[in-house]
Amino acid sequence: MHQFDDGSVGLGVAVGVEAGGQRSRSLRGGVEPVDFDVPDVVACIDTETTGFSPEAGDKLVTIGVVILRGQDIVAEREWLVNPGRSIPRDASQVHGIYDRHVAGKPRFPEIAG
Repeated sequence: MHQFDDGSVGLGVAVGVEAGGQRSRSLRGGVEPVDFDVPDVVACIDTETTGFSPEAGDKLVTIGVVILRGQDIVAEREWLVNPGRSIPRDASQVHGIYDRHVAGKPRFPEIAG
């Protein structure tokens, strides 16, 4: 998210960056202004997964949260999550997280609990 001098906000979106690079779409060439009020505090959440199909058993492997007040980072936290299954090689090549990184880490219900 980028706040322009006039107070408008631009949002950048990356969608469908699939393991193995089979499909990807992202907003490039800058961001477009969006006319809405920006709250004083914003939580930005990022995740990485074993794939894009929960129906096929894909799970979270990381959750990251950054809390912004204006343009200042006031808190941040990242969790490695044991997905309870092997991380496919194609997914690991995208996000750099391998089975050895999540071995012994908590499962998602323990973190969310």
